[in-house]
Amino acid sequence: MEEDKEIERLIRRRWNQINWRIHNCDSYLRKEIKNQFKDYEQFRLHAISSGIELGYQTHRLDKDGHYSIDNTTFVSPEEHLRISSLERRVLTVNQVLIARDMHANGVSTHKIAKQFDCSQTTVWRCVTRKTYADIIEPSDN
Repeated sequence: MEEDKEIERLIRRRWNQINWRIHNCDSYLRKEIKNQFKDYEQFRLHAISSGIELGYQTHRLDKDGHYSIDNTTFVSPEEHLRISSLERRVLTVNQVLIARDMHANGVSTHKIAKQFDCSQTTVWRCVTRKTYADIIEPSDN
């Protein structure tokens, strides 16, 4: 039953983190994100029924939405990193493909960055596949 105690501690930590963020993080304050759970017990029951496991992170399905039963889930750290990385992307799939094609045809990363209104580093990391590696050019078949 030690694992049950650890799960309870994890849920309490996630509750405290939510409440800290909504009162202290500039991005949460700017977006006016709220904790819409009635109380800790409602959050606790939601976490348990959602299958929270040790190490899981709290994730809002709509990153601009409130913490609520419909918008809060719990995911592994690896899944949370994957989701968060996708949410922070600057370029669309189409822009990535165009940027790579432009670079392959000799256009500088500086000029590409200017066209897509992003940093030269973003474009360089994209065309060298350090980022956006999951985006594969369609084959000519």
